[in-house]
Amino acid sequence: MNDVLLHQLALTLVPNIGPVQARTLVDHFGEPAAIFKAKKSTLELLEGIGEVRARSIKSFAGYKRAEEELNGELPASAGYPTDPTGCYAVVDSDSTTVDSGTTTPAGTSLVLLPK
Repeated sequence: MNDVLLHQLALTLVPNIGPVQARTLVDHFGEPAAIFKAKKSTLELLEGIGEVRARSIKSFAGYKRAEEELNGELPASAGYPTDPTGCYAVVDSDSTTVDSGTTTPAGTSLVLLPK
């Protein structure tokens, strides 16, 4: 299994960590695995992370779910949107218009969020 992809997906499953915080963490640590290995005190010092999010990262126990998702083992009812209709989308591009005329910053990943 691809360790980098596993940790990228795991980061999206951490409670209280959204796309902005994930980008901050990856920019600082360079790769998702390093985020999970970092000390809580180091995480807390990052702008926009703080104690609550650092605790969420350090107590994260959803690797099995991330592995199941990577392996295609989760049922369609697992809670993730499978149809982009009625979702907000953040896409990886230089400047892409999505939903109601909003644009996304460059370098973001595709994420579907229910409205």
